[in-house]
Amino acid sequence: MASRLYPTTRRLFSQVMRGLGALGFGAVLSPLALSLMALYIAGLLLLDRRQNGTRIADWLPARAHDASNRLLRTHPISTRALMKAVRHWAKHLGSGYLAIDDVVVAKPFCWLNPWIGWTYCTSERRKVRGFHIVVLLWCTGYWRIPVAFRLWRPKNNTRPKGYRKKAELAWEMIVEVLPDGLEIEHIVGDTFYTASWLTKKINRLGLKWVGVLHPKATVYYRERRWSVTSLGEWLTLKWRPRLGLRARSIVAYLP
Repeated sequence: MASRLYPTTRRLFSQVMRGLGALGFGAVLSPLALSLMALYIAGLLLLDRRQNGTRIADWLPARAHDASNRLLRTHPISTRALMKAVRHWAKHLGSGYLAIDDVVVAKPFCWLNPWIGWTYCTSERRKVRGFHIVVLLWCTGYWRIPVAFRLWRPKNNTRPKGYRKKAELAWEMIVEVLPDGLEIEHIVGDTFYTASWLTKKINRLGLKWVGVLHPKATVYYRERRWSVTSLGEWLTLKWRPRLGLRARSIVAYLP
């Protein structure tokens, strides 16, 4: 397959192939699927925008664009097995922490796919139509490695008993990665992932969690009941040069 590439892109393809081999993908993929995946990843790295099968085939003419489109649809590839190989490799990087995040892939003109719906996008600060992906990242040093992910399905397109919140998907991923032996120092997440039932389960596993409390959450500080917003307004904040903002460190009780 590499012989069909332009001489200027063969080196990139070879580097991607070596990287996939180091991650252990060769043990869970057939040679053809491994080559197609390396070709697709090389296209994602090479192109700045519109990374679709047609444009990748134009710049990397090793296979027709149909081969890239059929990669996940027809080849027997287990995404769980791929992510397990990534976690096995990440374990050797040392201790770190898990970060729960979500990302929206905008698909404004797609109306037939049941996994697409309206959801709030924090980067654009408005509701957009698209895929909503909940991802679990392994963070150590300068590495940010996705070790698990789930697609969130809109409530309107799901049966009542089959609907799951983003926090429930996050808990599934945490349970999935625990047996792989990652040295987890703590788990972080934003307001969506600080639900009381989720933080209690994390505590029962013997892990620490760090998150952003909802502005209306109730805490007890100095034997007085506060909302997070009112407590933040009452506290005297000091400038923290390392953080680049005014902050204050306190110990409060969260019921």
